Amino acid sequence: MWFWDGKSFVPIYFSLHREKGKKQEALSSQYFKATKKQIVTKVKVAKQKDIVVKKQRKLLGAEKTHADKPNKICLKLLGQMRFMCQKAEKDMQALEQLLNIDNKAKLIAKHELKKFYLKGRL
Repeated sequence: MWFWDGKSFVPIYFSLHREKGKKQEALSSQYFKATKKQIVTKVKVAKQKDIVVKKQRKLLGAEKTHADKPNKICLKLLGQMRFMCQKAEKDMQALEQLLNIDNKAKLIAKHELKKFYLKGRL
């Protein structure tokens, strides 16, 4: 492109284009990190569900054993199994809360990225 003032030509070099830039990269990486974290948490929740089911089965077995042979050893075992089952259920609840937080973080990151793309439209 040239600028002409009536007497002389002055060359002007510039370009007009839309570059996403670093903000788009930061928002998209934030979204992908949130997605990856959510997937990892889902896997942890699934594993913890299996653990809870196994602990509950062991608890039922300990209850049946205590019902058949009500002695101190079976009572102690039953108490231990109840404690382990409660602990596994608390861990499950904590992981579910973490999954909810990760879901919200992913939705917020997705919303910010979408807002960035919609804002920059010509």
